[in-house]
Amino acid sequence: MLNEHECCGKVYGLFENGMCYEFVAGQTMTFENVGNDHCSRLIIRKLVDLHCVNRTASEDELQVFDAFKKMSGFLELVPEAYKDEKQQRQFVEYYPNRDIFAKEIEILREHLTDSSIHSPKVFCHNDLAYGNIVYDKEKDCANFIDFEYAGLNHQAYDLANHFNEFAGVEECDYSRFPSREYQISWLTYYLKCWNKVHNGDSDGGADDDVEVTDQQVESLYVVVNKFTLVSHLLWILWTLIQAEHSEIDFDFLRYGKLRFDEYNRRKHELLAMTVPSP
Repeated sequence: MLNEHECCGKVYGLFENGMCYEFVAGQTMTFENVGNDHCSRLIIRKLVDLHCVNRTASEDELQVFDAFKKMSGFLELVPEAYKDEKQQRQFVEYYPNRDIFAKEIEILREHLTDSSIHSPKVFCHNDLAYGNIVYDKEKDCANFIDFEYAGLNHQAYDLANHFNEFAGVEECDYSRFPSREYQISWLTYYLKCWNKVHNGDSDGGADDDVEVTDQQVESLYVVVNKFTLVSHLLWILWTLIQAEHSEIDFDFLRYGKLRFDEYNRRKHELLAMTVPSP
């Protein structure tokens, strides 16, 4: 289905824990190019294409990615205690207890289901780190890979998760998180592309010719930043599972702690933000 919409390579086969799909030509993006004006516009146009897949596909064809159910499911898989003593000491040092996560999930669920906070359900990638974005220099386009988490989700989650991933993984640094100025510019162009498609003008006219209001941009900015908290919490829980089961040589608990610190640093500020009135 995604291949039919030119959103990913052709899938050749599925198996229990993955898939085999067509090679995607190009180089994976890095922090150095993912945020530049040209590449960001390529990413935005491809992301709008992906977010419009559900306009023509039936619900039966689309997997649902409910972030809150996913977090609750992840929490059930977090071990009561780690087999590795060093990891267990790390967990105890980093987190008060497992119960805090259930509490945080409910805080975010209650806050983001408030009637004043609206984000449409669209088909999302849900893991748009720059390592999952491939730049094809020959065709001058961006393509996405690794769709295992893809599914119907809130539009704002996909945008928020992309911004969070600017920090990186191996050398995670949240000073790289996009500034308000960058986000406003990025979200303005996203809305121009989004509105163009939804106004039925997907084939003609320049994206920049489409008008968007300051209120539309500011509203999306506020909601996206609130959803950065959901993105953080979901991947924190993922790290707690990976620490126990993954064979990759990587300190998942430390990475999760970096995200947990950023989550707590920004939580009260972001929950206090209000969506501007139309």
